Parts: sequence; C-alpha cells; structure tokens
Amino acid sequence: MKEKLKKLIKKPILIVLIIISVLYLPKGLAAPPEGLERVHAITIAVDITEDGQYDVGILAFVSFQSQQYRETYFIINATADSLANAVDKLGALAGKKIALTHTSALVFSDKIAEMGLIEPLDYFFRDKNLGGDTHLIVTYGNAKDIIELEQNAIDKVGIKLEELSVFNDKYVYYQETNLESFYSGYFSPVKTSIISIVKQNPEALAQLEQSSGSSSGTGVSSGQQKNFVQPESNLAVFYDGKMVTVLSGSEIRGSTWVNPELSSVNLKIDNVFDENLNFIDASIIFNVETNLVKTKAYFERGRPIIEYNLLLGLKLDEVLQENIEEKNFYVDVNFLSETVKLKIENKVKQEFASAMKKMIENKADVIGIYSIFAEQQHAKFLNWYENLENPEEFLGRIEYCMTVLPVIAY
Repeated sequence: MKEKLKKLIKKPILIVLIIISVLYLPKGLAAPPEGLERVHAITIAVDITEDGQYDVGILAFVSFQSQQYRETYFIINATADSLANAVDKLGALAGKKIALTHTSALVFSDKIAEMGLIEPLDYFFRDKNLGGDTHLIVTYGNAKDIIELEQNAIDKVGIKLEELSVFNDKYVYYQETNLESFYSGYFSPVKTSIISIVKQNPEALAQLEQSSGSSSGTGVSSGQQKNFVQPESNLAVFYDGKMVTVLSGSEIRGSTWVNPELSSVNLKIDNVFDENLNFIDASIIFNVETNLVKTKAYFERGRPIIEYNLLLGLKLDEVLQENIEEKNFYVDVNFLSETVKLKIENKVKQEFASAMKKMIENKADVIGIYSIFAEQQHAKFLNWYENLENPEEFLGRIEYCMTVLPVIAY
C-alpha cells in the first residue's frame, strides 16, 4: 500500500483529478438537466401598445431527455414599460431563465419599425448578446401573430421562420437581412439598411397542412415555403434606423439586376410579335442562369455617372400563345431575335428605373452606389459629395446608364 502511495505522489496530476472528482462529481450528478432550468427562445416578437408599452412575445422550447430527444414549443407574452422589464416578466411567467442562444429571428411590427429600431436592437444586441446572424423581420400588424403562425407551422409541417428568411436572403434579396447587416448599413455614410417585411398568411398554412397530410413523404417544396407567411416577398427599407419605404417584388428585382449574384429567376416578356418566329402576341418566359455585371463610375463635366453593363445568360422556359400546339421549346439561339432582345432590354431597364426612383425619393442607397464611387473615384467623389448642399440626396444628382445584352446560356 505504501508503495502505491509513493507512486501516486510522484504523479500529482492524478491527485488533482481525484480531488476534483470528489468535490464536483456528486454535485454535477445531482444537478437538474439544463432543459429543466432554461427556456430557449427561437423567435422574439416585439409590439407596442396604444399607451406606448412594449408587448413582447417569445416562441420557445423546453428540451426533454427520455428514450427519444424531443422539444415542446409554446408561446409566452408579457407587457411592460421597457423591454428589460418585459423580458424579466417572461422569465417570471415561465418560471425559468430565458436563454437566447438559439434565437434565430427577431420580429417587429411595422408601427415600431416606423418609430425606429435602434433602441430595441441595442437592448437585444448589447444587453442580451443576441448574435449578429439573427434574422430581422418586420410584419404588418401584430408581431406576436407571426409567432403563433410559426408555432402552428412547426407542429403541422415542421417549417420555422428562420428557414423562410434564409430562403429569401438567398433567392429573393441576394443579400443578408440580419442584425449584423442592419448595423453595418446604419453606421455607413448612407445610413441605409434593409429588412424582410412579411404579411401574415394563415390561408397558406392551411394549404401546407393539407398538402403535407396528403403527400407521401415528399416534403414541402421551396415555393410553398416562400409563401408560408407572405403571398409575395417585399423589402422594408430603413434610413437612419427608421423604416421609410417598402420595395415591392418587382422593385426588389429591379434593384437586384445589378447584382452579379442574381441567378435562377424568371424573366417574362409580353406582347411579342415576330413573323420569323411565328410569335403573335406571345408571352415568353426565360430563366436567368447567369448575370455578368460590369460597373463603371466616372465623372463627366463635373457630373457623376454610373454605367451598368449586363450580360444575361438565359434559357428558354416557356412560350405562351393562343393556338399553338407546342408550348415548351428546345432552347435555340434563334429565339433571341432582335425583337425579343429589345423587349428584354426594355423590361430590365424599366424595372431598374422603377426601383431607383423609389430609392432616390427615400434617400436610400440599397444597392451600394456610394461604395462604388468611393472605390473607383475616391478623392473626386468625396470632394463632390461633401460639397453638396444636401449630401443625403446624392442619389438624385447621379446619372444612371445601363446596357443589357441577352445571350443563350448552355
């Protein structure tokens, strides 16, 4: 025994491990699981009442360990004169600590968005250490109605609000709409940020429940996911932290034509007449496979000019025309006749002009024009910008040019 003790003394690390085990192992075994002490909020909804109080709701879950790991989702609401007091009330109502480590979405009513989001965002970001990748969403009406809809969606078809936000960021907006990107825009010289804005759409949820129940394990399509809470995708535009306007679906696409990440979107042209292709008042639908964008910013006679040159790689999807037998055509370069090319060019330019008009009216540089000039014409642009009587209106002082060249993508 003495020999064993001597050997043990020569290895102090073993003595340390034994002491730690004696002191902490019983305590650890006796401690309740974390799931019994914490409520994990996945979505936070913030409204404001008529008397100016904050109405905060969370969609949360508590995890249980049994033979099978499972989560139970529920909603808690609390109203108070400040966000801090409302969140404290949530914890008291739940009887557990409110944990935000799994929070993926923060939803605000349009009323709060118009008042300004900096104060509530500062609370969650600085005081509660909410992650920069948390998705920000604005909704028409009450924000807490969205989390009720999300709870039903999780229970019925397994879709979360986070998934819808990721889908829109990737395939609709072509840029992120999270907490980090909002602050980045707010602290930039143009003070412009964007957030997804959704409409509550319980009818779509009912359709999803029906299709999910009747399907044979095929899941829910991407198109159905996108329509879960909104009939169409819109974009809330913020200037200096306050919502100033909303871009419609066509205006969003108009702003994304100058984004080289744009792909896999449909481009439809109507009223096409072309004798060589036998088109009589036809509608032609192309899929944009690639979008090569070259941007040039320069000054001419003291006026700033920005040129966008677009090379659109297109694939023909469908031709719609009365009295035509075959509606789906093999992709052939001949379908890009001069008539069709002109139609495509005019459509892209009109959508871009419509988006730019709204951005100019609301002093919102959504597509990074300031950054392009600052990069390509740094000294000249900053000198011009700083000498403007109203620098925040610089978008309306710039001349915009665009050329569009459609080509067949193979």
